[in-house]
Amino acid sequence: MIVPAVPVSLQVFCDLLRRDHGRLLGSAVLFAYVVGLDLVEQRKSGPGAPAYPSFAVTTGLTADAVRTGAPALSNDVSRDPQYLANQSDSGSELIVPILADGRVAGTLDVESDRIGAFGGSSILDYERLAEALRPPWDQPIQA
Repeated sequence: MIVPAVPVSLQVFCDLLRRDHGRLLGSAVLFAYVVGLDLVEQRKSGPGAPAYPSFAVTTGLTADAVRTGAPALSNDVSRDPQYLANQSDSGSELIVPILADGRVAGTLDVESDRIGAFGGSSILDYERLAEALRPPWDQPIQA
């Protein structure tokens, strides 16, 4: 996986990731969210709109990624009570935090229609990609 050498916009990032890595993940969907004090809000998305364009920061797998500052993974969302059913055909979901100034400023939400789509090296690749993103992408959201 090629990681941009300079910070890129969320839209460019989402477009490149869907184009280059969708074939590896099956039917890949990508969402980028901005994390506020109480609310998580979609900023850029994959080919379809998410079922939850905004939600409480304490909800879903995103809550784990925000709380720990580490990726949150569900390789079988049908068995994960924390999964917010964002897409009807999702099998796996990976939430990767985007860090800025020592806090989680956003998340990268990658979903695949395949169960078990994400593993060691792919998680590291997405972490490296998230590091290439630099906020602010737009104005911070108000909770």
